[in-house]
Amino acid sequence: MWGKAKPKKISVEKHGHTTLIANCTSVAGDITFSGMLQVEGIIKGNVTSTEGEIRLAENGMIEGEIKAPNVVINGKVHGDVFASERLELASKALIEGNVFYNRVEMVMGAQVNGKLEHKANKVAERRKEKEKPVVASKKDQAVSSPALKQQAKAALESAG
Repeated sequence: MWGKAKPKKISVEKHGHTTLIANCTSVAGDITFSGMLQVEGIIKGNVTSTEGEIRLAENGMIEGEIKAPNVVINGKVHGDVFASERLELASKALIEGNVFYNRVEMVMGAQVNGKLEHKANKVAERRKEKEKPVVASKKDQAVSSPALKQQAKAALESAG
């Protein structure tokens, strides 16, 4: 209908399959995942992904570190959060720990009890470094003039 927001579709190609930790579920231990992790329950341990997204629902809670490229929080986190690409803090988000991010979106009502530290995306930095042309400085260039070689030799002999 007109005027109604369409629900966001989750791309399986982009994020892989979704893993759900339901609101009546509690997990003790570290979790490593790929794809998407939807947390509506409780995790007591660190949550890590090198390629993926974690979504913490309003009633969800994580007691441990979160490390993922994309992080969406609307629940409680007791630990540090590392979002290498994008961090979204919804209105019910409560973080008791430090937040390290590349890009952040924070809605009114979200709370962070810790420091916010911007960390540029390492992958983007590496790409930029590879694209830079290599230019040798003047002191790195070899001396080829016979007169300059003689001056350098004379300076070394007079110093020694």
